[in-house]
Amino acid sequence: MPMFQQYDSLVADTYSACGKLALDMDLLPLAFQFLSKALDRNPIHIVTLLLLCDGYKKDTATVAQNHTRVVELLVNSINSNSEIARDYRIWKELALSYAKLNIPHDALNSISQALAMEPARDSSLWVIQSRVLLLLISVTQQQPFKTLLAYFNKAVEVSTTQQDVHMQVEAHICLAQLYHRYGDFNEALNELTNSLNLLNSILYHESYSRARFDKLTYIYKFIATLEFKSNRSIQAKRVCQEALTTLPHTDQIQQMIITLAQLCYFDANPAAGIKTLTDEINLALPDHHPFMLDYLLGRFYSKLDDSQKSYEHYQIALQHNQKSPLPWISVGAVYLKTGQLHDSLTAYSQAVSLALQEDLSMAPYTIKFYRLFAAFAWFGISQVYGETHQVQDSVNAYRQSSALFRSENDLLNAQEMEQRCNLLMASPHQKQTLTIPDVPVQLLLDMALHEDQSVFSVEETPKQSQMHLSPPPPPAANVSSNPVFRTSGKVSRTSNASPHNSPPVHTKRVSAGTTPTMRNVQLPIPPSQHHSPVLVQQMNMSVQPSASHSTGFEPSPMAMV
Repeated sequence: MPMFQQYDSLVADTYSACGKLALDMDLLPLAFQFLSKALDRNPIHIVTLLLLCDGYKKDTATVAQNHTRVVELLVNSINSNSEIARDYRIWKELALSYAKLNIPHDALNSISQALAMEPARDSSLWVIQSRVLLLLISVTQQQPFKTLLAYFNKAVEVSTTQQDVHMQVEAHICLAQLYHRYGDFNEALNELTNSLNLLNSILYHESYSRARFDKLTYIYKFIATLEFKSNRSIQAKRVCQEALTTLPHTDQIQQMIITLAQLCYFDANPAAGIKTLTDEINLALPDHHPFMLDYLLGRFYSKLDDSQKSYEHYQIALQHNQKSPLPWISVGAVYLKTGQLHDSLTAYSQAVSLALQEDLSMAPYTIKFYRLFAAFAWFGISQVYGETHQVQDSVNAYRQSSALFRSENDLLNAQEMEQRCNLLMASPHQKQTLTIPDVPVQLLLDMALHEDQSVFSVEETPKQSQMHLSPPPPPAANVSSNPVFRTSGKVSRTSNASPHNSPPVHTKRVSAGTTPTMRNVQLPIPPSQHHSPVLVQQMNMSVQPSASHSTGFEPSPMAMV
């Protein structure tokens, strides 16, 4: 290597080290200056590119904006230099950001590239692939269980072989999630037990970290839900109580309290659930007050036929979260129960509008559950029209509800809506039995298990933090030519400049406001097979509320008798 190139390389290493130090001290403007100078000296300095990604993710913009900038940086870098495209760490970082942006197909393609280059030494790659597959299941029809199981078992196998306890915990949790989604609760419980044993084996100085407590809380919540689904409700509540007495009070513990209250909802006497929620509300700070606390209190009081108190707590829940359709559905149920049909129709319609509005920042599982919420709201609308003898409108609402249930593979509820619809059409003048539709609490328990992004920590393990300082690995000999990229309109987010004035990147820029996505990248090779998995096409069905139901105004306060 010529002397001037050696000098540039040393200077780039120095600037990069200074940039890392500034990042560790959260001095982002200074970090961006040093990292920019490092890239001036060496535009293909892999460690600097990865540190710059870390800087973007620490920025004060939204999570979506930060990860969009990471994707833009890495896609441009890959397109500009084939050597960068041969480093597995770039593809790993790209996969993580695509997953954060809820673009599972591109995340899967990226992690597949990383695994093709570095399948053995970095166990986190297999864990990330499991996570991406779970995300993909949320947006596609269910895949054959045996096809998926090989990937998840491989993540457990590699992390165990590498003796990477952190990744073993993640791998077992991912496997538990897979078993849960396919209805094998006993195997899911076994995997969660393995995770708990591994967490307890972590060294003492690591055992009191916030991340570990959050992970433990999530595992306890998962176990409690599985016990409840296995018809062991007493044991489920014991698991929650054990977590509440042994773990410190954090945001995740609030979620455990919510889970315990949901389990108490099925008790004959709701006093315990009401006390649990009321105590937490009295202790919660204003900025740590989940709307679910008041929402569930409203559900308890509605169960007790106390419409006044339930309505009050739903209103408080709406103040804390104006975008959730849940309080609107329950408000609609309260109005329907008290005979205020116009206000009930308004509330149910607002729930449909919120649940089906296009929000690209939503995770795929959120979209799935929101469509189910919309189905229950349409069921409520059908009941309102039934009470006002508007038969055709009621029939249409049943059909909307059934279509949404079917789109999310809830065949039992879909068939019930179709039976009610057929019965109404067969006897249009006969008075139908009134039902007060609301979202089943069991569905809320399921949704909570999908909300695990905050406790998934593949980037924070010691092995990964050391990786940023190690020299890039030699180019893989079997990597094909540079992949082709394109920009896609399927994710549209602003990519505003950071207040920290992030450094210019010496690559061709993509259009602002779009997230680059990939094509022509192979799907992962199953660990025990020689062909790619068969991935079913994503469903494109979209059911929208009619214009007459998409009212966006708030119903008038309920006139209590």
